[in-house]
Order: sequence, then structure tokens, then C-alpha cells
Amino acid sequence: MRKYSLIIMSILIIVLSVVGVSYAWFTYLETKSLASFTAGEIDLELRANHEIVIDNYDLSNLAYIDYEDDLISNISGSFDDMASILRLDFIASDNTVAIKNQFELIENTSTQGLIYLILFEGLNMTLEDPIQSNYYDIIHGIIQSELTKEGQLQAIRDYNQATIDYLESIILTSGQTMTIQIVFYGDYDDLPVGEDYLNQSFPFTLVINTINEKGVVLP
Repeated sequence: MRKYSLIIMSILIIVLSVVGVSYAWFTYLETKSLASFTAGEIDLELRANHEIVIDNYDLSNLAYIDYEDDLISNISGSFDDMASILRLDFIASDNTVAIKNQFELIENTSTQGLIYLILFEGLNMTLEDPIQSNYYDIIHGIIQSELTKEGQLQAIRDYNQATIDYLESIILTSGQTMTIQIVFYGDYDDLPVGEDYLNQSFPFTLVINTINEKGVVLP
């Protein structure tokens, strides 16, 4: 079902000091398609679909799918093409100390009806390198043992968490990059009753803590 809406992607970048106990001020340097966040000797660049990341990133043209016809059966054969894609490239500068990233996805009732998948693409990819696009096959590999929609959606959530856990284990040294993508679909059947889905927007907040490899983020 090709009905489109908007995702308001709030990407909050927090750069922490050496042991991650207190927040450090960071500076913002703007160039074309580049955001540079620097705190002390920690230096990380983040690109979102090759555009500047400040606070909000609007990902438009979210396609609403019919869960059974599209995600389960892919009757039209266009499930992969209906994805809204956010590619994130983490680029450690040549001058940085070793760093790692911690991720927090903040969900609330406003994300009801939003299906998303977090994929690790690899290390040291260039911006020109292609990313995965066989989403139907990937999702079916995740949900194949589940018979109910509830179980299938939980399997996707578990996969996302496992991906985040792995991403948090990766240490980037100077000059290295890490690439991930987040793929979005709207589930028409799960929208709150009475919502005008053509004007619906989904606030989706991703908090990224970038710290020294030996640092920790305190709650």
C-alpha cells in the first residue's frame, strides 16, 4: 500500500569526556554534508544520508504497508523498494583517540505503527559503497520461526537490540569508519484508530553517546 507520511528523526549526538562521567561541551563545524563533533581528543564525524546532522533529520515518504500482503507475502514484489532508508556513517578522524558509541532508542506511543530494522553494514566502507537492500529476505530470516504477528514483531525488536549490543562493542581508532542503516515501514493496520495517516508523523529519537574506549556512560 503506497501511502506516504513523514518520519521526524531526532538524532541527538552526545560527546562525552575521557571517563564518561560528565558531559563535555562540543563544537560544531559545518561543511558540506558534514557534522563534526569534538570534545577534547575525541573527534567523530557523523553523516546521515550524506546530509548535515544537527538535531533533526526529516525522512519523508514513509510507505504504509499491508502487513500480510507486503511484509509476509510480498504479493506486489515491491517490499524492498518501499523502504525508507537512513544510512549513518561514523567517521573517526585521524586525530582522535580510540572511541566507542552507545545507542539509545527512545520510543513512545507516537511510534505506534512504525516498523524499523537496524542493520550493521560494516567497517571502513566508503560513502560510495552500496548497502544491503534485500530487506524482505533479511526480515524473513529473523521472523521465520514465529507464527504470530506479535511474535514476529518481537523477533525484529530482539534483532535490533542484538545489533545495538554489537555496535556498542566496536571500537573505532583513528581513520576508521562504521556504517549502519535503519530501515522504516509504516504498518497501516497498527495505526491508532482515528489517525489521519496521510498527515501522520512519527517522532523517532536516537541518542548516540560517543566516548573514549575506556569510558562508561552513567545512568
